[in-house]
Amino acid sequence: MYKRLRIVFSLSSSNMFDKSLKYFRKEGFLIDQDHDILYITSENPKYENYKKVLNKYGSSYMEDIIYSKEELEKALWLEIKPNNRTQYIQPESINKFKKDCFMHIGGCKNCHPKLKPLKPFRLKKSFRFVRRNSYGTHDSSSDFFISELFKSLLLKSELKGFDIWPVYNKSEKYELKDTYQIHIQEHLPFSMIDQDNIQKLKCPNCGNVFYKIPNCETAIEYHYEKENFKCLNNDIYYTKDYIGANDFLGRFSILISHKFYLFLKQYGFDKDFKFDIPVLE
Repeated sequence: MYKRLRIVFSLSSSNMFDKSLKYFRKEGFLIDQDHDILYITSENPKYENYKKVLNKYGSSYMEDIIYSKEELEKALWLEIKPNNRTQYIQPESINKFKKDCFMHIGGCKNCHPKLKPLKPFRLKKSFRFVRRNSYGTHDSSSDFFISELFKSLLLKSELKGFDIWPVYNKSEKYELKDTYQIHIQEHLPFSMIDQDNIQKLKCPNCGNVFYKIPNCETAIEYHYEKENFKCLNNDIYYTKDYIGANDFLGRFSILISHKFYLFLKQYGFDKDFKFDIPVLE
């Protein structure tokens, strides 16, 4: 396991772009002028210093954790996120599509409500599944879509905890071809363990609990009590906890069992996802 910085040099930031680009070139990094992304791993002794420089110059970056093949194969549960995102759920106004397709399961007007999908989503068009069999969208971090092949193999598996819903076109007049939505049936019945680097907030009006991380860039491992996972019957869940970098504005994570991970790996679907391993203690 190691951490990795994914640095994006934005041409639109003019002076800041010149400063950060000049700095990393001076440090000996070769940055192709046609490619504005640089990766640095925590194996580099200056890793933490580079993070400070990025924050100083206001450069855009993401930090994630890269796990070894052995670590992933030994994990009892894993968090998944789509590697590739495209399109917006329709209508593109977040407030409109959430009102149309979700039901409230927590929260109030004074905080950000917790939502659960109530009906199939709408998209402008089908996803073009060629080298991939799963996509996410730009405006939802808690959902993903799959191809006909993925759907067929998933229905033949013994995995539990989901339904496969159709996806409709923008006007909701017909179902899109070769594009399906994974509907996750349940949330975990327990919360993660409180951590020093995560702030636990509670809405004074309705009592809605929200976990606030320092920012969206820093990689964080989430901790759970291992004993709680022994009573679970499904292979895929939403977390109970709503997590984000802004007060009461975040997402549910998606956790899958070891069995679900082996299914993804067996058919090569694992390449479509970023995996993180929650700490079970």
